[in-house]
Amino acid sequence: MKKIILITALFVPSIYVMAEGSREKRTFFDKFSVGVHTGIDIGGAMPLSISDALGSDDKVNVTPRVRPAIGLSLTKHFNDRWSLSLESFYRFVGLDITTRVQEQIFVDREEDVWVAFRGTAHMEMAFPMFEFALYGRYAFENFGGRVILGAFYSRNVNPRFIAEPRKGMLFGVIDGRPNFNDPGGIISPDDPFTQDFSDAMSRWDLGILVGYEQRLFFPQLFISGRLAMGFNDIFHPDSRYLAFKMQHVRASLALSYHFR
Repeated sequence: MKKIILITALFVPSIYVMAEGSREKRTFFDKFSVGVHTGIDIGGAMPLSISDALGSDDKVNVTPRVRPAIGLSLTKHFNDRWSLSLESFYRFVGLDITTRVQEQIFVDREEDVWVAFRGTAHMEMAFPMFEFALYGRYAFENFGGRVILGAFYSRNVNPRFIAEPRKGMLFGVIDGRPNFNDPGGIISPDDPFTQDFSDAMSRWDLGILVGYEQRLFFPQLFISGRLAMGFNDIFHPDSRYLAFKMQHVRASLALSYHFR
């Protein structure tokens, strides 16, 4: 009898503690959810006006560099419609571009002078980054869709930007415009005019993001699409090697599972 009383005295409090823990867990996931995310990003650094970089009749061949992105998020649910998420992501955004330019102006880093190029050029850019985003969601009642609006801060890890004029002509520059009466040399595929600007890249960015996500087969499973645009120039303010500003622009597609 004493053994039964002792076992009961130990077992009942244990049940109570487990029940309290379970209730607290349900309370947490009633208000919060933890998300895991994976996806891809397509984009790169782009001028505000494409004509600034290329020209009116230039041909462009763009090949995205696609790598998997992974992330985690914590979401606060205010009600069935509104929520706020804090998210961290590792992303890789890159492009290979081959184009024929009419008057590409940049700094010859060896001579430290502005030059203009007309001809065929190749550009390579890669931006591995850690991104931290804060955004709000509004959920539609009937079909499981949610719109997203927020901001992000990112830190670039070893960014890479290489411009390589391959075939064409160099010219001098006067008052920010090409001087076609001042030829500076012929560029051939056997001797390309490679310019590596990687050490002049800015390491941070700040911008806005908008998107939409849709519930899939399970209540916690979503697919989302986003568009993000940064405000910071990709170059350091004291290291301007192009005649125009370039900013990060990317589209993202992700699959997410929210533990709730």
